[in-house]
Amino acid sequence: PRSLHTSTQLPDGTWLIAGGVNASNDPQATCEVYDPTTDTFTPIVSMATPRTGHTATLLANGKVLVTGGIKAMPVTPTQLQPIRETVATTELYDPSTGLWSPGPTMATPRVGHVALVRPDGRVLLAGGISWDPNIVFGWVPAVRRSCDLYDPAANTMAPAPQMAFARSLVDPVDLG
Repeated sequence: PRSLHTSTQLPDGTWLIAGGVNASNDPQATCEVYDPTTDTFTPIVSMATPRTGHTATLLANGKVLVTGGIKAMPVTPTQLQPIRETVATTELYDPSTGLWSPGPTMATPRVGHVALVRPDGRVLLAGGISWDPNIVFGWVPAVRRSCDLYDPAANTMAPAPQMAFARSLVDPVDLG
């Protein structure tokens, strides 16, 4: 069982189901492909990093870009501790080989962000939640207005202009 995973339709009509949490609320790296023609799920190779709250974006080249998320759900010393487990890593799934490869690192860890494919094929990663260092508490949760821009042609990540306001858990339609 899994929830809070991503599902991305691949060019051949199958669906990549990636990450999420299991019944114990532990983030997962496991993945499977659902084939609606045969109504079957097939386990595939796992991502390198467990993730929940991540994005999964189909690129024009047929690969899937997975970004950010939370890699663990500890509840000590506080209930906010999972925010400290937010990652800046990305991974690419290639359906032609069935393999994952590391992608470029985002400038800021993100969970609950949005991924928008631009008309030029680049992917804008906007907002989300992560954390900032703090002298008193060590760190504090932070909602982001920063953005990263992924270029699939060069497989690079670069800073993008910041949004006017910090946002997380937003429907991409609301950003338009």
